[in-house]
Amino acid sequence: LRFVYGPVSVASQCIHHRAMEELHMTGSDRTYNMIQWGCPTGPAPQEQGEPKVTKHFTAELGACTPYILCPGQWSEGHLRDYARSIVSMKVHNAGCNCLAPQILVTSKSWAQRAHFLDLLREEFSRVQTRKPWYPGAAERVRKIIADNPRMEFFPAPATRDATHPFLTADSMDGPPW
Repeated sequence: LRFVYGPVSVASQCIHHRAMEELHMTGSDRTYNMIQWGCPTGPAPQEQGEPKVTKHFTAELGACTPYILCPGQWSEGHLRDYARSIVSMKVHNAGCNCLAPQILVTSKSWAQRAHFLDLLREEFSRVQTRKPWYPGAAERVRKIIADNPRMEFFPAPATRDATHPFLTADSMDGPPW
């Protein structure tokens, strides 16, 4: 097992090297499609296409990881630890990690919900805002903002800047079904 860092040319050499028996990548579907099919969209569903890579190739392609905080009677220390944990996951790599929570799920009827969200706001106010660097991230954030007018930012910036990755929405009044 070896980890390799470098530009596309280095990655391409590694991918196609005869000593490379298997591949695993993390990233976007567009990156996977470029490697496997030679174009960012991949073949049309009705087309088979010939894969560019014939060796065993697995991928973890993006995610919308939830952080689920179950209702309960949590101590102040536990609540603060959960808030710090969420913030640390969001600020590491500007939240551009497959394991960074993109959705916070809490129960509206949870007695400690408002206090927990206040602690979350407090923790976010202590960190420097990171800019999402991942290709296409800023555009996706702008679309999320446009589609969710009741969105709240953590921490609340002066403007709804697409470079601000900390956001949540409280827009569901009930189940979608």
